Amino acid sequence: MGIARCFRREIGRLYANKALLIATFGVPLFSALFLATLFGNGEMADIPIGVIDNDFSHTSRSIIRTIDSSAELSVAHRFDSPEEALDAIRRGEIFGLVVVPRGCGEDIASGRACTLPYYFHYAYLSIGATVESTLNTILTSISFTPAISTASALGISRGVVESALTPLNGNVIPLFNPTLSYSTYLSIPFYFIMLQIIVMLTAIYTLGSDIEGRQGKEWLGSGSTIMGALIGKSLPYFLIFGTTTMVALWLLREVSSTPFLGPTINLALYALLLIVASWSLGLFVYALFPRMSLSISFISMLGSLGATLCGVTFPLASLDSPFRLLAELLPIRHFTLLMEGLAFEERLSHNHPWHLLILILFILLPLLTARRLRRIVTSRQYEKRTLLD
Repeated sequence: MGIARCFRREIGRLYANKALLIATFGVPLFSALFLATLFGNGEMADIPIGVIDNDFSHTSRSIIRTIDSSAELSVAHRFDSPEEALDAIRRGEIFGLVVVPRGCGEDIASGRACTLPYYFHYAYLSIGATVESTLNTILTSISFTPAISTASALGISRGVVESALTPLNGNVIPLFNPTLSYSTYLSIPFYFIMLQIIVMLTAIYTLGSDIEGRQGKEWLGSGSTIMGALIGKSLPYFLIFGTTTMVALWLLREVSSTPFLGPTINLALYALLLIVASWSLGLFVYALFPRMSLSISFISMLGSLGATLCGVTFPLASLDSPFRLLAELLPIRHFTLLMEGLAFEERLSHNHPWHLLILILFILLPLLTARRLRRIVTSRQYEKRTLLD
């Protein structure tokens, strides 16, 4: 049977190409282990910040100790001037700065308003947001101290004073990630974003190396038909990527303790569908641009946008319409929506069939370019030439 002959041929080529073995076996497994352990317990802690104490009072020292005692921040440096501190922020030595102005302690003790400027490195969005929210919480709490002390002397309880100072309080309820763990919303999506890129690049490389390496007719003949040759060439990689993905899912769920409400078997099936869809897209792109260097460059550029276009790191609704349309042309976008419906909602969303259908339609892409791909192989015009030709 043609598919079986092509399958055996590809196994032999894969076994002889150690770099390809590492790329298909080693890289996905290493990436899964790396992402499973990267974030530790999933929470930021001891982010280094700096302080400038221009007051040198008991109150200023108390403020600095309070900031340093928080789990998220650590007062790592003390500076004498803002210029010196801002240089340290630019160098990445610290990610925030609190300035205690002269007379701050006296103002707080007498009940006068006192402004404490604080800076944070917001080019790193996650770190900057953590520094900002932590400092805001701490300094808000400190600002209540004089009123609470005065009220306590008058026999008024702390709770009454805090209620009077802040009559409206927010009740923060983080949905789907109650521990505010970075691992929960980054590890699994980032693994599959990376997997999509590896699968598409492998598809282009294996097909392109045959055609440009003057072995296209041998490959095509081993499969009898163009579709038989494509299926036989693809099967070994489906088995490899499918196996490594199952191991990766176990690592991401067990080692990193990533919460997942839905059944794992559903996620596994969607993952296998993503692999086939990404492989099909890679073959389709090579058939359109039958130069391995050009196709790899295009897929690398497109794949690098996966984190944004799948909606994990930036809300897709806030992107311009051309980029929203581009997101629909990537399998990872539809896989992410299917995965989130299972992982966070424990049920299938109302638009589940639509995204599942689109993911399946990606598998049909090679059919659209099968005749063109046959002409590319038989014409031999894309084979690399040597000086002897």
